[in-house]
Amino acid sequence: MFHDTFLLRQMIELTDALHRQSEKRSARAAGYGVEPWSDEERQRILREIGMRRADGASFGCIAHALNVLGIRGEHGGRWYGATVRNVLLRYAATTIKQ
Repeated sequence: MFHDTFLLRQMIELTDALHRQSEKRSARAAGYGVEPWSDEERQRILREIGMRRADGASFGCIAHALNVLGIRGEHGGRWYGATVRNVLLRYAATTIKQ
């Protein structure tokens, strides 16, 4: 009986921990509590990315440089190579539409 109670408690604790972790991920994904980029900030970041890319830097190198400079990502997080690429693709798509 003790063994069953112990296992039940362990499963409840694990379920609660997974639920809390999922909530944290959802909040980060939604950019909860993070102000969006201003138009001026977006232009500055895109210029920085564009200049580095024109100099031949990889997406990963650009991401590292942005993190070192303390420039936050679009949702307040770190930069990764894929993030830099996605921002450039999104910007190119909006430029073409205009």
